[in-house]
Amino acid sequence: MSETDGLEMVAENSKRVKHAVLVIHGMGEQHPMSTVRGFVKSVWERNKDIVSPIGNDKDPRRVWTKPDPTANSFETQRITTRRALGKKDEEGKSRDEIRVDFYEFYWAHRTAGTTWTQLKDWIDTLLLRSPRAVPSDVRHVWALLWALNAIALALLIVPLLLLFNVLPMCLKEALPWLLAATVLVGLLSFLARYFGDVARYVRPAPDNIRIRNEIRKAGVELLKKLNDAKYPDGSDRYERITVVGHSLGSIIAYDMLNHLWAERTLEMAMDARGKTGAALKIIRLMEQNIIELDKVENEIEELRLVQEQSEDLFGLLPRIKTWIGLEPSESDDAHVDKKKTAHLFGLLPVIKTWIGFESPVRTKDDELTRKLDDKETLRKDYHVLQRSLAEKLRAFETPWRISDFISIGSPLTHAEFLMARNREIFDQRIKERSLSSCPPFLETYETKRGKPPEERRFSYSNPAKPGKWFMHHAAVFAPVRWTNIYDDDFMIIYGDVFSGAVAPLFGSAVEDISVTVQNEALCSRFFTHSSYWTWNHGEDDDSPPAHVRTLQRALFQDVFDDQSS
Repeated sequence: MSETDGLEMVAENSKRVKHAVLVIHGMGEQHPMSTVRGFVKSVWERNKDIVSPIGNDKDPRRVWTKPDPTANSFETQRITTRRALGKKDEEGKSRDEIRVDFYEFYWAHRTAGTTWTQLKDWIDTLLLRSPRAVPSDVRHVWALLWALNAIALALLIVPLLLLFNVLPMCLKEALPWLLAATVLVGLLSFLARYFGDVARYVRPAPDNIRIRNEIRKAGVELLKKLNDAKYPDGSDRYERITVVGHSLGSIIAYDMLNHLWAERTLEMAMDARGKTGAALKIIRLMEQNIIELDKVENEIEELRLVQEQSEDLFGLLPRIKTWIGLEPSESDDAHVDKKKTAHLFGLLPVIKTWIGFESPVRTKDDELTRKLDDKETLRKDYHVLQRSLAEKLRAFETPWRISDFISIGSPLTHAEFLMARNREIFDQRIKERSLSSCPPFLETYETKRGKPPEERRFSYSNPAKPGKWFMHHAAVFAPVRWTNIYDDDFMIIYGDVFSGAVAPLFGSAVEDISVTVQNEALCSRFFTHSSYWTWNHGEDDDSPPAHVRTLQRALFQDVFDDQSS
């Protein structure tokens, strides 16, 4: 067979599919389409993995905008692409032709007009808590907020005292205070515009409830329309949907996914003997995987505790050596006495083990490495099962097409600080299923009356519908894979102080990816929160910055082949 014949076969066996990507912008007074335009330029128009289908010499990375009523807004449009050659199949032959529609969920107009008072009320709720309830990774920010509050109070009070002659001071000496107060008013106005969105959405105060509900309702309606979209001939418009949330947009996206899932899961009944039985089998494998993952994580915690204790004891090594006689003390008599005392009480073997002469620490280190490898294997297995389940749910009578959630620069890393009073309350909300974890929280069920609980599942049978099984309302991350991209901060102003790993809070199946954003326009590493898809001058499409390449791969890892080699 000639090379040309092979290419014709590839084109002949391929199918045309369409994906949707919903981008949710972050905090601040954003303008419609500004976020999604920059995002599309970075992940599609400058993505070297986007190549033309066989026999098509048109530029596949070209995009254009189209009016679309899906978002219920005249301010936003759909950005659509040309067809591009998709990922090879298992045999390395047939490849789909992929088109992508990019949408933006614009919500900033709903939080316009935030006042300084509303922002201050939210800040006060963060500050007025015990230091022990503040996570260690944001304690420095918490302390800085306290310091800024004290400075702001001084800058407001002193000019007032000068104005009413409470403090005798000539105008020349009072001028710096008055200028500082003016700057403070400007700063407060800026903070209200930039961080006011967070205050209005995160804090469930009575005057914020309406806005929170409006944003969530509009977001869920848009997701629902994309999920159920069809062509005029009745065929499905999208094979799969990816939700991307930046900054506060990631919290909104998280809520949207939870609410839509809770609404749809009751319509996705499964029957072990019917067409939906394959999905139920995958769920059983996932549940077993989560049980094993929980077990391995508990073992890892125990091994790390032993490791920490060993490190603490290692600091006492010189003193213990002298005490048991392995190193002479000031007098030989005292040396002999201590050695005899150690033997007398049978402590020598124990102490020798502690200090490493007969140490299990090396063995424990090896075991910890094995357990970490086991955990990673289980995580990868879970991700494969997620893909399989997502594929099965697309074929349901009430389909679920959302396959991925990508959070970028997400404050969800501080969820125990922003969404709860402390870690204990946050964990309780996970167990109560008012928050969704990844993997889903497993409920414990009794298999027989009178017997202790024996099964742990995120699926359940409904007595009102014999033979039918459902996934519980907080199991959205059974079919939806969660990838979190973040940039660690340094001294608050460098990197992204708002972002971080979310797996420690929401579950080990989250794929946390750390990047180092370099933005030459902002002195390289200065406050990179808004630079996750920013390119620097002189960087071409074949050599994208590492943080942009990470985002491209996270978005299209199962869609396009990597053209790096």
